[in-house]
Amino acid sequence: MLGKGCSLSWLNMALLTNVSTARNALLFSLVADKTPTFLTWNIFFHMHLDRESHETLTNQCEKLVGHSTSLETWRASPYSSFLRMSTEYTLSEIRRHWALYVAFPDLPSRRKKAVRQAFRDVFKTKRNSGGGFLSSARSAGILLFEAQRSSSEQLVNFWKTGMTTIDTKTIDEANFLNPTFAYSLAGEGAAVHYATDPLIPFHFASLFGNSHAPPSATDMVDAAKAQFSEWCSAASAFMESNSPTGRFRVRFLLAEVTAACRALRAFSTTETLNVGIPVAQFRTTSLRLDKTEYVEDRAPVSFNVIETSNLVDHIGLFNILVTAVPLMSPSPTTALYTESLLFRSEDATKEFSKLLCTGIGTMGLLLDLSPVDYLSGFSTRSNVHELLMHTPTNDKNRRKKDSQLLEKGMGQFHQVVTWKRPSSCDSILALHNARPRRPLVFDPRQLGTLLFDIYQAMFEQEDSRKFYYENIHNFGRAFATSNLIHYMRESFVLFLQVVRERLLIPKEEWLVVMDRLFD
Repeated sequence: MLGKGCSLSWLNMALLTNVSTARNALLFSLVADKTPTFLTWNIFFHMHLDRESHETLTNQCEKLVGHSTSLETWRASPYSSFLRMSTEYTLSEIRRHWALYVAFPDLPSRRKKAVRQAFRDVFKTKRNSGGGFLSSARSAGILLFEAQRSSSEQLVNFWKTGMTTIDTKTIDEANFLNPTFAYSLAGEGAAVHYATDPLIPFHFASLFGNSHAPPSATDMVDAAKAQFSEWCSAASAFMESNSPTGRFRVRFLLAEVTAACRALRAFSTTETLNVGIPVAQFRTTSLRLDKTEYVEDRAPVSFNVIETSNLVDHIGLFNILVTAVPLMSPSPTTALYTESLLFRSEDATKEFSKLLCTGIGTMGLLLDLSPVDYLSGFSTRSNVHELLMHTPTNDKNRRKKDSQLLEKGMGQFHQVVTWKRPSSCDSILALHNARPRRPLVFDPRQLGTLLFDIYQAMFEQEDSRKFYYENIHNFGRAFATSNLIHYMRESFVLFLQVVRERLLIPKEEWLVVMDRLFD
């Protein structure tokens, strides 16, 4: 989250775990201290480190542990000007992981051996699976088919050595296991996601589009390192800037994503720091926002940009909209980004409207938020490469190649959707945005019927007969994902709360709506 002193407030909603939060904060600190880029690259992306990289990591973590004994000591540290902690729990968990990284070299040999064996098992499982190599190739856009060979080669090498290099001397010198990959909520072991690919954050369209000869895996790594170096330089300059528009703050808030959003919403409306929400499932610690950050420093609780990564796959689109919409600033330029990779239906290109449980226009009226790509009929992002993998073709060779790619990509269909307020498309209406909104005129009984239809769509597959007939031609995929339950009754209740607030429905009318819903 970018804070005070910026023209832009940004909320990144993602499944940030203890380990990823600690690693991200570590990365910013390395950049701020002007650590050589090649060392920063090794520490952040390599699972095995050489002596210099390992010593740099240990020394940096020792420094961070010393600065993070409490929120007060952290605020007195040189990193607090751009790295802020929203809760005491966030800082304590990050510090705990930094301390684990420092202590890792002194672990008993039995525990070290167990960790190394866990990594070998993960590497072996990944190599035997042979799938999932479309991740970094996707950033080549329409040239995905040209990039997939080099991308696959790079990923196979990474899961063989744990490093992005193919230089044998460099590989042989990397004798230290990177402890930042060894700890997670599951404890000590191999905290490595099965789809980990160090080149995912980088762009390769220009590399493959401007090359006369097909770029190799090494060329992709070199291009990624060049981009990473540019990012480190730009971020470092940003951190040093003292101008009001140049300063920025990254606020970490470690919690289950919907709980975090509800806590921010509660503070924005009642200025309550602790509303009794647990930081996550199966945790008893309450999510308590820090008073200095949110009362004295006025940390942002509404945002111009909300980026949700691919949370659609993990918690469902409805849950994202219900928790994100109340945090969007009133500016007509405010944007929400949702992203998905997985699909359950037979045709991935038609699944989006089903995720909404109602029409796109209807949802736009209820939430004052619409997917602008679908309304306008065009987007600034090309997804031709995704469509090619899901569109039948008469070319036998291409059809065979596409089916292989689809199989290797684990049936993924990448969709990025931009959500904005419909009024943002009307320049005249936007000028009057500060004026009080007039409530939408509706028939309470019709609204009750509509809400009931949405309720039915959210939970329709709880009916076994409905589930069978809806998925009769897609039963294998539907059955395999049937245990992924995103919604419960509370999800619908929270949706009702947002709808009532957005439509400014008085109590008397709302009782009529609810009577119709229950009837």
